[in-house]
Amino acid sequence: METFEDRAQPQLRFDRAAGQDGVVTLAVAGEVDMTTGDCFRDTLLAVLAERGVRRLLLDVGGLRFVDSNGVGVLVKAQRAADERDIGFGIVNAAGTVRGVLEMLGVYEMLAARP
Repeated sequence: METFEDRAQPQLRFDRAAGQDGVVTLAVAGEVDMTTGDCFRDTLLAVLAERGVRRLLLDVGGLRFVDSNGVGVLVKAQRAADERDIGFGIVNAAGTVRGVLEMLGVYEMLAARP
């Protein structure tokens, strides 16, 4: 069976914590760019497709960089979550990553709500 560690690439790492009531926190660290974008997309969509997931919190505090491809993946993940009636949001966005999300006008849409 494939694990999230199997999907990881040297530039991108995932750490998953399952909470109560179907809440999953997925921490991502490294860089999301054209070389890691497919891995990023596949991992997010795999979690959203899992049975019993009601909310996915994506902790981006460990990201050093995200390009437009990565932002597109986040927007697609938000839409996929909406289609499945799953809550989705990012937490701990700071520095360059938050700046890119704000500059592209998607930070408020992607930020986790309480």
